[in-house]
Amino acid sequence: MDSGSFTLNLTDGSKQTQDAPKAKPMSHQEYVSNQKPLVSFAPKPRQTVKADGVKKPAFVVVRKKATHVKKKSLSELKSFSANLQPLASKKNNQSNSDSKPQKPSHAENVQVDTTVIPTSQKKETRKTASNNKKNNWAVSQQGGSSGGYNNTGIISSLFFKNPEIPTVTKENVESTEENLFSSRSFSALNIHKYLVATLEKDLNLKHMTEAQSRTIPILLDKKDAIVKSQTGSGKTLAYAIPIVEKLQSITPKIDRSSGVFALVVVPTRELVLQTYSWFVKILKPFTWVVPGYLIGGEKKKSEKARIRKGMNILISTPGRLLDHLTSTRNLNLGRLHWLIMDEADRLLDMGYEKDVGRIVSIVEEHFVKEGSLGRRQTVLLSATLSKGVEKLAGLALTDPEHIKLSEDASINQDQLVTPTNLKQWYIIVPPKLRLATLAAFILWKCTISTEKKVLVFMTTQDSVDYHAELFNRVLAKREGRTPISFCKLHGNMPQKDRTAIFKEFRDTESGVLLCTDVAARGLDLSSVDWIVQYNPPVTAEEYVHRVGRTARVGKCGQAIIFLAPPETDFVHHLAKRGLSVVEKNPDVILKTLASSWARTSQTMEQAATSLQLSFEESVIESYNLYEMATKGYVSFVRSYAALPKDVREVFNFQSLHLGHYAKSFALRDPPAQINTAGRMGQRNDRVQPFNTARQRNPSMLKRAAALGSDGTQHQPSHYELQAMLSEFSSGLDPAPAKKIKVRHTTAEALEKRNPC
Repeated sequence: MDSGSFTLNLTDGSKQTQDAPKAKPMSHQEYVSNQKPLVSFAPKPRQTVKADGVKKPAFVVVRKKATHVKKKSLSELKSFSANLQPLASKKNNQSNSDSKPQKPSHAENVQVDTTVIPTSQKKETRKTASNNKKNNWAVSQQGGSSGGYNNTGIISSLFFKNPEIPTVTKENVESTEENLFSSRSFSALNIHKYLVATLEKDLNLKHMTEAQSRTIPILLDKKDAIVKSQTGSGKTLAYAIPIVEKLQSITPKIDRSSGVFALVVVPTRELVLQTYSWFVKILKPFTWVVPGYLIGGEKKKSEKARIRKGMNILISTPGRLLDHLTSTRNLNLGRLHWLIMDEADRLLDMGYEKDVGRIVSIVEEHFVKEGSLGRRQTVLLSATLSKGVEKLAGLALTDPEHIKLSEDASINQDQLVTPTNLKQWYIIVPPKLRLATLAAFILWKCTISTEKKVLVFMTTQDSVDYHAELFNRVLAKREGRTPISFCKLHGNMPQKDRTAIFKEFRDTESGVLLCTDVAARGLDLSSVDWIVQYNPPVTAEEYVHRVGRTARVGKCGQAIIFLAPPETDFVHHLAKRGLSVVEKNPDVILKTLASSWARTSQTMEQAATSLQLSFEESVIESYNLYEMATKGYVSFVRSYAALPKDVREVFNFQSLHLGHYAKSFALRDPPAQINTAGRMGQRNDRVQPFNTARQRNPSMLKRAAALGSDGTQHQPSHYELQAMLSEFSSGLDPAPAKKIKVRHTTAEALEKRNPC
């Protein structure tokens, strides 16, 4: 049984009552799990339906604290019928032994039928009752689930009034395969023996990947290249090894004051740190070559100090690099020999096209000032590159080599490639069941299965913040269960936290990382077992990069994507790009709650409802969590409404059931009230808890704050008026007059001043 409150209507099925009283929600401590609720009639029946000129009363059954009667089995509770009236009479006799309960004057002629209506027969029963107009009352099963839960009112059922799950036709997808590993070793390359020893002994890399074996010789020959290879194929080392080989062979030896010879531009800060760590590893035998990095979020003063000291290899994000190029005089790129654009399509897709174009033009200016010494190589790399990308941002490539690893050259260039050892699934989940299904999947993998490292992608930062806090409160630590570590990563976090979480999750063996697409590009998170796309990506390219965080460098991995019933066309969209995904039944995931969540024997519906109620109670008990839930919900709706027109055939905002999606955020408020909620300042949950929507209504609180303790309107002070000045105000309003101390003029005061 759930610990919330519900209301049952004992009215004619043809007419629903509107003003049924609702019981006050009970806390977890007040509810006794091994006792059954008492059932009693409301003291004031309402006159509802007229039949043969006689008004019929409508009674309401409410659940109260279970303190006297022991709990019966679920089957007995579902089949109670005639025991309802004696139980109510017995309770009334106990409360007032001297007086009998009053009944309506026509109650003796009314026959009460309190049989529970099955969900499948509900519509037929309503039609029969409305046509015959007999004085038969049926227990309304609004919101009732197959598990026996009646959550009418603020609690709605998870398994009732859900949209139909469409049937997705299977298509024969011709997937493209790429050979990942090559039979060639690093010793076969014309590179320094110390570099080969570092790769084979320190990094334990015996053989090259196919992308490395094709790319490294071309870059050693000083040619431009465009490399398209699947995720996890070693593209970073494919350009890092030629750069290190060329820099260490320069005579006389260069030092950190010689200037920047190689510039690597990547889209995210985490990818900057990862690329920098690879350069540090392979530069171990060549200490005179100094790498460095520039990222946003760090102190600009410390970065300028590093630039003044000097570096030979610079890795940076576009925004921070352009900032230093326009404000730091010591950063000179006139001796640049290599320009690397890693994840080039993402650089241009994130709105960095103008920044990249500006960077290229500044590099050309510096190059001309230094006398145009040597020739600069330009390399573009990504798993989803397309032809013509080099024309963007004003990049001038000289006869670039197009390196594509697919064996069949006749395959369409739009076909995408994923690792062959990656299993891909999709599940079609109704909106109300999304939160419970995600939580069930996490509990299943982190407590029962051996695949304990999960990466969850979400659309917005607010959604990541809310779900991370919610799961930490409800799922992280439970008595007698395996603890689960939840982390979050998105672009609005402080850089110190982003770096610490990235390193922590990379080195851990189990845990859950909830993140946005900031972690979808290039990150090598070792031993990630599952990729969960809680919100689907907009394009197939983003899908490839998300699932590419697992099954890297020959390892196995699995990925699953959550789709709502109106979003099933995304499966066909993936099939057109050569990506095959297999459907998975969500009931398989929900059934695991019987062992991962429930402490007693429960059905799938009971366990899922219990889990959902735990989430909703956590939101009710904490105002801060409620505020995060509203922000997450609003940001999700706005992001969905702002999708481009070319994807609205699949992701149509008009198909969203906003109330059901509010349920997936554990919110019980109607969508119209959620839009303005969560805008007040934080408050102490322990001092000022709340239970009802009325107490957390911002408009009411604002009206109460505007009135003083005596009920009069608050008069703002001069400084408050200054804060509320319009931008069109002249600013010449007079300042408040200073208080003048008035001296007393009584005779006694004058004598004290002038004793003489």
